Amino acid sequence: MKGGFVLRTDVKGGSVLWSDVKGGSVLWTDVKGGSVLWTNVKGGSVLWTDVKSGFVLWTDVKGGFVLGTDVKGGFVLGTDVKGGFVLWPDVKGGSVLWTDVKGGSVLWTDVKGGFVLWTDVKSGLVLWTDVKGGFVLRTDVKGGFVLRTDVKGGFVLRTDVKGGFVLWTDVNGGFVLWTDVNGGFVLWTGVKGGFVLWTGVKGGFVLWTGVKGGFVLWTDVKGGFVLWTDTRVTVGFVLWTGVKVGFVLWTGVKVGFILWTDVKGGSVLWSDVKGGSVLWTDVKGGSVLCTNVKGGSVLWTDVKSGFVLWTDVKGGFVLGTDVKGGFVLGTDVKGGFVLWPDVKGGSVLWTDVKGGSVLWTDVKGGFVLWTDVKSGLVLWTDVKGGFVLRTDVKGGFVLRTDVKGGFVLRTDVKGGFVLWTDVNGGFVLWTDVNGGFVLWTGVKGGFVLWTGVKGGFVLWTGVKGGFVLWTDVKGGFVLWTDVKGEGCICFMD
Repeated sequence: MKGGFVLRTDVKGGSVLWSDVKGGSVLWTDVKGGSVLWTNVKGGSVLWTDVKSGFVLWTDVKGGFVLGTDVKGGFVLGTDVKGGFVLWPDVKGGSVLWTDVKGGSVLWTDVKGGFVLWTDVKSGLVLWTDVKGGFVLRTDVKGGFVLRTDVKGGFVLRTDVKGGFVLWTDVNGGFVLWTDVNGGFVLWTGVKGGFVLWTGVKGGFVLWTGVKGGFVLWTDVKGGFVLWTDTRVTVGFVLWTGVKVGFVLWTGVKVGFILWTDVKGGSVLWSDVKGGSVLWTDVKGGSVLCTNVKGGSVLWTDVKSGFVLWTDVKGGFVLGTDVKGGFVLGTDVKGGFVLWPDVKGGSVLWTDVKGGSVLWTDVKGGFVLWTDVKSGLVLWTDVKGGFVLRTDVKGGFVLRTDVKGGFVLRTDVKGGFVLWTDVNGGFVLWTDVNGGFVLWTGVKGGFVLWTGVKGGFVLWTGVKGGFVLWTDVKGGFVLWTDVKGEGCICFMD
């Protein structure tokens, strides 16, 4: 016992026991069972080897560590009690499991399967990496989101449970999808396709932007309108539709036009900016207004009232037509005349402002009136009544011709005479106011009567009766001559 060890051999049982009292170790070998147990009391460790099963267990009591190796199974289990972790490598299975009890995390690596799983219990994170599948999944339990990255598929998916949104990024496809559950909208961006789609579920709208196509589409479901904008240089138009209020607005910026349709109000407005024209149609009111700014004209049509008005600003002309009323009014501002035909009333009025004349024709009434302000003439023709009246204001005479009555009356105010011709009655009456005489000729009756008011005489000639009567009031005599009887009688005062 001086050496301080004991050796015991069991030949039949097939075991050997070695005890080192001083060194504080014990070695036990089971030859038949195929196992070895070595205990180091001082060092605080135990090593057990099972040759048949291929298992080795190492326990370090002081260090607080346990290591188990399964040679046949192809794995190693290491436990660090003080450090608070466990390591489990599975050589055959091709995986490694690492557990950090104190830190609150677990790492599992599957080399053959090609993935890594890491779980952090304290922070609430889970990370899953699939090397073969080419994606990474990260879950934040406390933060409330999940992030998945697919390297091969070329997309990233992030889900934020607390924030209430989902973000999907497709690198290969070239688009990004953002969904906000709480806010109630979806944002879809196609980088390669060149578009952006924004949908507000709660707000009730959709915004679609085609960068490559060169357009913007905005739909407001609640407000009830749609806005379409084509931003291409070659086109350049805007389409705005108000479903609830009932209108459509179409604007062509490049081609230069505007189209406004009011469905409820029943009107359409078309503006051609480049051409310089505006067309407004009131379907309900039954009117159309067309304005040509460059040409300088305006056309107004009122279907219900039956009126058409045409205004030529540059040409200086206005034409108004009343279909129902049956008249047309034409005004030439530059030419200085006005034309008014009344189809139903059967008359036409023509006014020449510059020339200073007015012509009025009444077809139904059967007369024509022409007035020349500058020359001072007025001509009245009554077709049905059968007479013509001509008045010369400046010349100072009036001429009236009665075709049916068969007479002509001329009055010369300045000259101071009146001439009356009765074709049917067969006489002519001439009165000279200034000279003071009257001449009466009876063509049918065969006489002539000449009266000199100022000279104081009267001459009566009976052509058919064959006599002449001369009365001289001032001279105080009367002369009677009988042409047929060849007699002469004189009466002296």
